[in-house]
Amino acid sequence: MPDVAVLIVEGLFGLLFVTSLWTAIRHRSRLAWDVALVFLPIAALLVIQLIGAVAGPVPQWLRSASTVLLLAQPVFSLKLVSDLRGVPRWILWAAIAGFVLTAAPLALLGSGAGTLATIAAVAVFFVTEGVAAAYLALEARRRSSSARMRLAIAALATAGLALAILLAGAAAAASVPTEVSSFLVRAVALLAAIGYAIAFLPPRWLRELFQATEAFRYNERLLASPASALPDELWSDLAAAARHLTGASVVVLELDGAAVRAVASDGVTLDEPTIELATGAAGGSAGLTDEAVRAIATEVAARTGLPFVRPVPIVRDGVRVGLVCLLRAHASLFDADDAALVSSLAARSANLVQRREALATQERLAGQLHLTVEALEAASAAKSDFLASMSHELRTPLNAIIGFSELMIAEAGTSDRVTVPREWVDHIRNGGTHLVALINDVLDLAKVEAGRLELAKYPIDLAHAVSESVAGLRPLADRKGQRIAVSVEPQLIEADPGRLRQVLYNLLSNAIKYTPDGGSIEVTGARDGANVRIAVSDTGIGISPEDQEHVFEEFRQVGDQAGHVAGTGLGLALTRRLVEAHGGRIELASEVGVGSVFTVALPTGSAHPGHEAAADTEARAPGGRARVLVIEDDPSSVRLLQAYLGESGYGVTVAPNGERGLELALADPPAAILLDILLPGIDGWEVLRRLKQDPTVRDVPVVIVTVVDERSVGLALGAVDYFVKPIERDALIARLDRHTFTTKVRTRAVRVLAIDDDPAALAMIDATLS
Repeated sequence: MPDVAVLIVEGLFGLLFVTSLWTAIRHRSRLAWDVALVFLPIAALLVIQLIGAVAGPVPQWLRSASTVLLLAQPVFSLKLVSDLRGVPRWILWAAIAGFVLTAAPLALLGSGAGTLATIAAVAVFFVTEGVAAAYLALEARRRSSSARMRLAIAALATAGLALAILLAGAAAAASVPTEVSSFLVRAVALLAAIGYAIAFLPPRWLRELFQATEAFRYNERLLASPASALPDELWSDLAAAARHLTGASVVVLELDGAAVRAVASDGVTLDEPTIELATGAAGGSAGLTDEAVRAIATEVAARTGLPFVRPVPIVRDGVRVGLVCLLRAHASLFDADDAALVSSLAARSANLVQRREALATQERLAGQLHLTVEALEAASAAKSDFLASMSHELRTPLNAIIGFSELMIAEAGTSDRVTVPREWVDHIRNGGTHLVALINDVLDLAKVEAGRLELAKYPIDLAHAVSESVAGLRPLADRKGQRIAVSVEPQLIEADPGRLRQVLYNLLSNAIKYTPDGGSIEVTGARDGANVRIAVSDTGIGISPEDQEHVFEEFRQVGDQAGHVAGTGLGLALTRRLVEAHGGRIELASEVGVGSVFTVALPTGSAHPGHEAAADTEARAPGGRARVLVIEDDPSSVRLLQAYLGESGYGVTVAPNGERGLELALADPPAAILLDILLPGIDGWEVLRRLKQDPTVRDVPVVIVTVVDERSVGLALGAVDYFVKPIERDALIARLDRHTFTTKVRTRAVRVLAIDDDPAALAMIDATLS
């Protein structure tokens, strides 16, 4: 083999020596000095060869010195291994003794030492180098990944160097031809040199390949971790991976204010997981400072008893947020590469931990929001339940107030005075009526909020509904000298008549209330596509832009507090809820000092004209029997009821709509009224309400006969009985006979049983019926 092979071998060892020497000088690392000593002997051969090429023959003493240095190489290798994993001291001393005993004759006698001395020196070299190679192989088994491969290659290279020396000595002793022995020796030596170069001085691309491969595998494990994994679990995975890859014990510390806290460990534990930092050592938002890193490494070494600590910063967004401490009882041969690899893994873990913490925070806030929503819903339900339960408690005394005030008004007296001044009685009655209206508003709002508002939608005439509402409130406007103009196109819409009147009443009463004396109010209504738009405009005080968004809030009155008029702030809030319950919306346009326009947009629905109205007919029974007023628009139903009543001896008067029915009832009060709910114009609910408000006919029993199954509503509004079509003749006549007292009234007194737990209510009932 040409001499170029020798130059390559010696050049590689020389490069390894220079690199190790530079590392030892720069980092003051004892391990780096030991590595440099391993490569020094063969590098020295290169220097001697260069000296010989430049200065001529090399002195014998220099050749002897280089030989002794070469024989010391196994001792240097064994010393390096003892720093890595610990070697029994007797082995190290035996290696030193063997070197001294075999190298001394060669150093003193040179070539005159004889073949036996050479063989002995080669044998000691081979055994010592073999022991070092074996220990390197054992260390490789403790490691994983690139560190295992590099240590294994170093072990093979050490064994190869031992084999090269053994071959050279054997060839010299056995007189093997020079060319053959030289080729074998140089080939093995070249392979050993290449192996050392790969193990101790791998190219950058190879080191990056090692790191990228491990980082990719670790990244896959991170991505495969369950989404429910907590940050501490992710840090534990990092500690386990770092221990597996580096062979070191691992402690993971996370910055927590003015201290670092051990969040995971593998192979070692800290009795006290928190390490307090000196003032300013945390570096504020800049994370851990260099001073803090050194102080933490020293403290961790003291607490664990492991002297070799390599702190690897955990960097997130350019800030040191923690440390991964690699702890060993012995120095690491590839400490820098291990630190670079662990740093890469730690950065990935830190980013994932940050995302998981953000997700956990989001889930925690979502949980808190859910609990808050549940609490608010529970509070709202409790409020609604409270209002519902309080309605009875409030209505009981109000019933007494109103009832007794009416009795006091009905008492006989002189002029306008009874037992007490009539004005006082009026105050009692008006106050009670006001409280009833207030309670009704509150209960309606609670019912809407609880989702229990039921709308009874029927086709109604919008113009008629508006006219009725305006007519009911016009006296209030007249007192203030206000003018009300109405311009509503005739239009059928499908809506709950009572609720629609409530909406119109609230808007009109507010317009009257907040418009000064002499002002004007206008109500317009027209179709707009699939909707009907009803606008109530006034020339009142107006609403400022900042208050317009609050005007529909419950119990909220906006504007100047000094200018407020009496009210609860529920009217507009309830109005908006009722409009929205119909599938519509309410809009507001207002300017301070100019006036306001409230516009209600309601869907027309499937409204269509009802049955052809029945003719207004009247048939009186012979002999003055009791007369029944039938308010019904369906001709077939009218004929059926006429037949039932006529056969039973009742006189019958028929009204085809609610307005006509009210006229007939007030003109000549009947003995009883049969009332349908679905009527053209005003519906049966409104007819019933007006009947019960008029003193002339309030005591006339009203029996509802309809297809609408709302018995509880009808009875609550004052009906004495309720039939859902189709009806049974006998049942209807029996109920009618009972309610009209057609037989009992003329023969004997009627006894009524009153059941109530309120003494005041019983007293009122007794006085009224007596």
